[in-house]
Parts: sequence; C-alpha cells; structure tokens
Amino acid sequence: SIRLIATDHRAAAITNDVVCWLDGEWKSRQLPKVPKISKHFRPEDFGSSHYLEGTTFYAGWDHGEWGGMLASIDLDDPQATWVLLSGKPVGDSSGIPQYDPIQSIISPKKGDIWVATGLAHMDGRGLHHRDSGGKWHTLIDGDFIHDRGSTKLPSPSSIEGVAADHKGQLYILAGKIGI
Repeated sequence: SIRLIATDHRAAAITNDVVCWLDGEWKSRQLPKVPKISKHFRPEDFGSSHYLEGTTFYAGWDHGEWGGMLASIDLDDPQATWVLLSGKPVGDSSGIPQYDPIQSIISPKKGDIWVATGLAHMDGRGLHHRDSGGKWHTLIDGDFIHDRGSTKLPSPSSIEGVAADHKGQLYILAGKIGI
C-alpha cells in the first residue's frame, strides 16, 4: 500500500519500506529496519504518522496499550540509521519522554514540529514541540491526574490529534472536551 506523507514543501509518499520524494526529480530511499525498543513493542512497519522536513523523515508509531515511539532518519545519507526520539528522560531536550503512541505529527511553520501522543483509554496524553533550533520541549505529558508539562488540560481529557491553521495557530483535539 502507498500512503502520502505530509511535508514542508514537496510531494512525498511511503510504500512498504521505501520513501519517495520530489526534489526537482523523484528520489527514493529504502528504509533500514526499525529498532525494537521492548519485548512488547516490536515495530514491524514504518509507522502510522509521518512528516518529511527537508530530507529528514519523521515516523511515529501507535501500537495502542503496547506503546509507541517517534524516530527520524536522514534520507540523503545512505548510511544513516534511525534516531530514536522517544523515551528520553523528562527535561532532556534531545527528544520526548515516554514511549507513548504517536497520534499526529505536524509542522505549521518551517523548522517547528509538533507531536501529539497518548492513548485515551490508558489515561495518557502529551504534546511535544521541537523548535527551529532543534530542541524538544514538553508542553503536556502525563495522565489525567499527573501532568508534567508546562501546559495543563482539564481532566479527564486525552489528546487525539493536533492541527494548525495558515497562521500557525494550533488546535488540539482533546477527547471529552473537543477542540
């Protein structure tokens, strides 16, 4: 099956283990095997959420109660391997905490990436932002009782997705609350 990939400025798609993108001409790269992060979460596919920024491909996995992860790879470097961006300690600006399922990946303006994480029936929720300098910030991370981010959502609510308008204003779909 072939799926389109959201990008910062070009057409792109993924099919099986190959990413194709338009950069004056069509280019492609076969993706290396995805690292296994635990005995319960063994990614056999190449994610359910994708974003292509330049030639950096971001993939997010949502394996329900077994977790998920966010990883990236440089498509221009044939020797590049996956960079795991999930599972970082709280406060580590090189990625996002936890191995929560990835709900969506967007970039309302060049250089910024927003990632919504969580699982409604397991009380998890998160909103993470990578600024144009490459540092990750956690705005929301936790459950209905313990939020560890700089922003709070009314409980009980989960984050089911994030979108942005043409001005870069974010909209969060929060279960039981709405947009």
